Amino acid sequence: MSKKIKLSLRELDIKTKIKKAVEYANRISVNPFFQNPDPSTEEILDAASRLEKKYTEFRRLKETILELKNETKCLETELDKKITRLASYVESKALGDEEIIRSAGMEVRNDPVPVGRPGKSSLLAEVTENEGEIRLKWGKVRGAKIFNIEISKEGKSDGKWKSIESTTKSRILLRDLTSGTKYWFRIQAIGAGGKGPYSDPVPKYVP
Repeated sequence: MSKKIKLSLRELDIKTKIKKAVEYANRISVNPFFQNPDPSTEEILDAASRLEKKYTEFRRLKETILELKNETKCLETELDKKITRLASYVESKALGDEEIIRSAGMEVRNDPVPVGRPGKSSLLAEVTENEGEIRLKWGKVRGAKIFNIEISKEGKSDGKWKSIESTTKSRILLRDLTSGTKYWFRIQAIGAGGKGPYSDPVPKYVP
């Protein structure tokens, strides 16, 4: 079977390409099988030399840019600290007077809004590839610090619900459930403002 050349140029970095190009040119130039290569070995060596020169310039410029970036970051941090100190000075003189603060050209923070009780969560139940597993997901709820997960075999709001897990995340994988059984799931967001309402119960058969 006739063989083809494997180059894989897209997988090579520039330094490796230059090295291989020089090697090809040097070996072909003394190989009697290749009397008139196209392009010539001189052209290959010239292209490799010009690329190496430009690549070296690029690397030096890249190092310079990195140094400038680091220096800029340090100067930005220094300015941030000075502005913060200046703001503290203005606050100490203004004593909370909004008009005086604004007279220095600075903005005033809005008064904090009470978070209140968390809202109602939206729950999604999914089966997995494994027996006895159900994955629950839900959206973010303002004011929620933790979510309480409950399970029931009846699904009624006044039925027998059992708390099985609590988490700070927005998803959970329940294991060791009885395969072939239909369960109802619900969650409740809990935060500093108290307990939110339960989500609508979601039924799901366990695989």
